[in-house]
Amino acid sequence: MYKKDMDSLLNKGKHYVCLYVTVGCYDQDTSSTNSLDEQRLLEKHINEHDHRRINQVIDYLFDFRQNFTPEELIEWGY
Repeated sequence: MYKKDMDSLLNKGKHYVCLYVTVGCYDQDTSSTNSLDEQRLLEKHINEHDHRRINQVIDYLFDFRQNFTPEELIEWGY
């Protein structure tokens, strides 16, 4: 994923980031309702888990954090 795509995803908010990273480990149960907020997530079998998206986000955030000065890291609680 390109940096601009990751920036766009992170700017959409926590809900969209969660949907993006969990798609490799969970399926959405759409049988209960049409409302996205009320849909349940069903965990895939452990052998079917795909953590690439989670790792992409973690790596990006870690790299992003490295660009801060020590004072900024202290201010943000790192």
